[in-house]
Amino acid sequence: TACDNNNDANTAKKTEGNVPITRLEDSLSLQSMLKSAVLDIVSAEEGSCDDEFSRLKKAFDTLDKTKDGKISAEDVVRVVNSSTGHDVSLSAAEQLVNDWDLNNDKGLDYYEFLQLLLSDDRKQRKN
Repeated sequence: TACDNNNDANTAKKTEGNVPITRLEDSLSLQSMLKSAVLDIVSAEEGSCDDEFSRLKKAFDTLDKTKDGKISAEDVVRVVNSSTGHDVSLSAAEQLVNDWDLNNDKGLDYYEFLQLLLSDDRKQRKN
């Protein structure tokens, strides 16, 4: 809330988990947090008989709240916030999606999502 943002005492008590992710240089950190959130989702399915790619598809479907076959920046913000407690800005999430959106449709399809998850965090797909 606006009151929390203006209260220095509350700000001083915030943990690293509540530090806003807003700068473009934080994109790799956001990518790592998204990977962690997906791992949490996949791990919840650990006891299932599904293989890893089936569980990744289920994670993708969980992240795709609108069920349009794409993970949007809003989906990234929602899942990272709920899974890690980090406050992620929409602009940082849009930058991450843009970095991996190979077909420029403003979202990550399943293939792009897998590319992001399976990549080295230090390398981004698009420049």
